[in-house]
Amino acid sequence: MIYDAITNIRKYFNGSDVWTKVCDFIEKMTPKMKDGKYHIDGDDVYVSVTTYNTRLHADGVMEAHRKYIDVQMLLTGEEDVYVSGIDALSPDIAYDAERDVEFLRGGGDKKIALDPGHFLLLYPEDGHMPCISRDNSLSPVKKIVVKIDQSQLA
Repeated sequence: MIYDAITNIRKYFNGSDVWTKVCDFIEKMTPKMKDGKYHIDGDDVYVSVTTYNTRLHADGVMEAHRKYIDVQMLLTGEEDVYVSGIDALSPDIAYDAERDVEFLRGGGDKKIALDPGHFLLLYPEDGHMPCISRDNSLSPVKKIVVKIDQSQLA
């Protein structure tokens, strides 16, 4: 897991052509972007833009991915993301290879306060519960999730 200011995003994976493309795309994003899927490099690297309301922690679900690395950022609003190593979690719903997601039981041991000035990079070993309201105040957010096939950054 990496949590940092967006102004530092280019410092990671220095020299990677894929990471440069991701950073170039991120720097052009604005809250006016339409929800949808944007391909940066086919299905190996793409961005999902979604607008939704945060949910209560009790309604959250821990998830993990095996193929893709997530880079999560907010364009508007704020939310909490709970993170825990998958070795501290137990399976709940089996891995779905087509959707690259498995759902896990257990709570995240670290809470990240995500806002438009920061990004959260999650590796396959990072279980995470995104979309959680801050202080039980449900609120709208606009989020981007960059999906990077981990083989592209190896």
